[in-house]
Amino acid sequence: MATDARRGRTRARGVSDGLTPKQSRIRAAALELSREAGLNVQDYGDLSGQQLTTFLEVALRELVRAHVTTAFAWSDEALGTIVAQYFFGKRSPIALWKTARYRRFNHYILENLGFRAKLNLVRDLGKLRTTTFRQLDHLNTVRNGLAHTFFPENLRSARPMWRNASLFTVEGMRAFTADMAIVRADLYRHYP
Repeated sequence: MATDARRGRTRARGVSDGLTPKQSRIRAAALELSREAGLNVQDYGDLSGQQLTTFLEVALRELVRAHVTTAFAWSDEALGTIVAQYFFGKRSPIALWKTARYRRFNHYILENLGFRAKLNLVRDLGKLRTTTFRQLDHLNTVRNGLAHTFFPENLRSARPMWRNASLFTVEGMRAFTADMAIVRADLYRHYP
């Protein structure tokens, strides 16, 4: 093992990318998973013409679905944490998980409380700015469209749009990512 003095990282001899061994393993796994899932847009084999176009469009859709679903799942978890704080005080989630009372609360109440119900409860508690509430409400609608139909752009009310741009475009994804950063910052204000 050699140490990269600029980064303070230990790396295997002969590794020139500056990644630690753990980072190299994670990167290799991510690349392999992207191949298995058909999302490696740099490795499309002998596809050409319409087959290549279809492959790239499907990969793009899957990347967008993954990004939106991850933002949704994180937001759902954050809302659940705020609800738990209302009932259990501002103890850390790690400390709460050590109690049987909280585990029951989580398993039988929070897990059965949908996103919109958590969102409405947190709003009623006065814990959300109006813009954050609207963005989370819109995230819920968009996520449902992406999760429940293969061509969500054909839906009337749950189209994959963000700030009047399709989420399947760089413009739409940049707007979404920027807004979700603001939402995360707003929700982080409530973490112990």
